[in-house]
Amino acid sequence: MIDYVKRNDIFGDFRRNLSNSEIARKRGISRTTVVGLRKLYNATVNDKDNPEAYAELLRTEPKYKDREVDCPVLTDEIKSLIDQELINNATKVAMGMKKQQKRATDIHADLCRAGYNVSYRTVVRYIKGKKSNKFASVQDCFIKQKYVPGERMEFDWGEVKLYIKGKLTTFNMAATALCSNGRWGKLFSHQDKQAMMEAHVNSFSFWGHVPQVMVYDNMRTAVRSFTGGEKKPTLELQQLEGYYGFRHQFCNVRSGNEKPHVERAVEILRRRAFSRRDHFDSMDEANEYLLSVCQDDNEFVKDQIKEELDVMLIAFGEMACFEADFRQVDKLATIHLDTVCYSVPFEYIHRTVWVKKYSDNVIIYDTDRPSKKELAKHQRSYVPNDNKIDIQHYLKVLQVKPGAVRNSYALRQMPQGIQKLFDTYFSENPKSFVELLIWARDNHFDYQELCSAVNVAKMNGIHTINFESIKNVLSEVRSSESLFDKPWNQSIENGAEQNLMMLGNMFKSNTENALA
Repeated sequence: MIDYVKRNDIFGDFRRNLSNSEIARKRGISRTTVVGLRKLYNATVNDKDNPEAYAELLRTEPKYKDREVDCPVLTDEIKSLIDQELINNATKVAMGMKKQQKRATDIHADLCRAGYNVSYRTVVRYIKGKKSNKFASVQDCFIKQKYVPGERMEFDWGEVKLYIKGKLTTFNMAATALCSNGRWGKLFSHQDKQAMMEAHVNSFSFWGHVPQVMVYDNMRTAVRSFTGGEKKPTLELQQLEGYYGFRHQFCNVRSGNEKPHVERAVEILRRRAFSRRDHFDSMDEANEYLLSVCQDDNEFVKDQIKEELDVMLIAFGEMACFEADFRQVDKLATIHLDTVCYSVPFEYIHRTVWVKKYSDNVIIYDTDRPSKKELAKHQRSYVPNDNKIDIQHYLKVLQVKPGAVRNSYALRQMPQGIQKLFDTYFSENPKSFVELLIWARDNHFDYQELCSAVNVAKMNGIHTINFESIKNVLSEVRSSESLFDKPWNQSIENGAEQNLMMLGNMFKSNTENALA
């Protein structure tokens, strides 16, 4: 086997009219090799159809026929099994199941599981040989794009799994990307229309600008229907376009390459942010962390981002993102929204209320008032047939029907500390428990302070915990706080300050245990 340089030197020997034997002795190769090269030399030099044949030959590496290696392990039976798997993959691609194909490692694992003794490299080599003999189709070819700065922004969703207070939870990450690879992302509990709208509002607020065109794949929150091959945008997307002044552009089906920047952004943000840290106390904390990662990454391309933003429209205001409708309050003082019951004050039974549904909250308003007074606010639930009940909406009713407290949804949806308070000290006197809640509400004490007052009373040697003992502890705290507003002498003021500090420390040290 001779290399490129040695072969061209032999061609020089032919031009000097040396014989084959002389060249073989001079170059240390066989005469048969020289004869073969002379035939190639004469054929290209005398090629009248292609005058440049010899020049092309001098610029190419010597080619040798590949050595055929016999692989006795790769039998015809194994080849037929691999061929069948490749056919199955092609069928899945045609059915839109591209991401569910078997890879070479899966095919090899199946063969080994079936008892065939074949190596992974042998399977890969055979599959590559099959693909190399196939002609490329138009789907295999991609066209390199050049984007106008500031003209477009791409939007997409990605799935992220995080631990929130130790519980593994799945979130949907909305992401936008500029052509300069500037990236923004935010986590949402669900991928619905309200979340899609809020993602746009938050993204435009982050960038401070709006592009001419927003690019989407065929997500259900953006595409409403296909009519005659034409894709119709959802009502929510049309509202966003009308408010911010951008246009939409939908990708072809299963063509993520048409929005490459955001496809890459979802992968990069998910990996850079949450491969390093995946435990958080809340979704808000996770979002703050994700936003900091976006800002750090964008620093590397800040000049390119500025170039894009300078030619975009300035984003003015923030569009309100909600669905609104009227709902009838039933005899349980609840309204039904997406199979979930949300409570309202009992006075609104059999009346109509105005409900706004956001991605994370549900707010209920009184329709009879000109300003639409807010009646209730609940965290939105996505659990079918769930109940979101606030006991504050039923306190007057429970005064008349205190026996209903024990097994009520309202009690069991209160903090664990309050449930424990009822079960331990008020299970035999529920009316007193209701009176305690009413007194705490009227005097602006929260549930945490009620639980802490129980611990303070026990530390002060009070063995009987009831409405009066809790009330006295909290009243003492409140009166101690007000001492500084009165012209007492210095000794009284110092004593009051010491009492206040002692009670404050008691509350602080017992708060976590009280709500456990």
